Amino acid sequence: MSNKYPGGHVEYAFEMSIDHRQSLSSQITDPRVKELVFDKSSPNDPYDYEWKLVIVLCEISSLEEADSIGAEIIDTIFNLLSLKLRTAVYNIRQTGHGVIPREGEGAQCHIIAPTPTCNVMIKSGGRKLSQTEIIDVSNLLSSRSISNTNALVNIFSYAMRIDEPVVKFMLLYLILYELYRDQRAIDNFIMMASPSTVQMPSPHNGRPETVFTKLRNELTHRVDNPPENTRIEIITNTPELVNIAHKAVMSKLI
Repeated sequence: MSNKYPGGHVEYAFEMSIDHRQSLSSQITDPRVKELVFDKSSPNDPYDYEWKLVIVLCEISSLEEADSIGAEIIDTIFNLLSLKLRTAVYNIRQTGHGVIPREGEGAQCHIIAPTPTCNVMIKSGGRKLSQTEIIDVSNLLSSRSISNTNALVNIFSYAMRIDEPVVKFMLLYLILYELYRDQRAIDNFIMMASPSTVQMPSPHNGRPETVFTKLRNELTHRVDNPPENTRIEIITNTPELVNIAHKAVMSKLI
């Protein structure tokens, strides 16, 4: 008799401000995984951000192997999800695992008690997914190597979890810097990605620069604008920088 179980699963719970009432499923390139299934825990409540993910596995030898596979790939799965949906994924924790029984044996299935959490935040209704986004999420997950994901995906995902606007802004601009390495090249990409971006003359050399580069420079070495004004401008402009950084990362994944 084979010492392998014919299949298994690992379950995770997480939070994101997306409202969708049907299961989302996707394949990935890992041969150990049959399918990823995402479900909103309370699909009829747009104010509930709790979701669950079931990773359906192929043959495994034990619950420990199921846990190991989940731990190996889970960060990349959620980072890609965060990137594609341009949203934060919070409070990720494993909540269960199990195996399909061998012939003549009982199943092993366990619920893992979630770590107690205390989240204090005001929730509005989650953003609804479009059909295009649903298809795009599945395509992105199924086309990427889970073991070899661009590091910029991880930076973007981390930035989306940051509430402090200045830190979020600098992480997003760092993505552009890592890709283009030069302020003029960065601004050229910004204007291509977002043509309505405001430009103004640089106080350093008089060349036009985007509002994003202006704010980055004010944070790092310019002192001609009061810090509180820079912060207000950053809060105003960061949502569009999210979109620009998202386009930059996606352009390297396609």
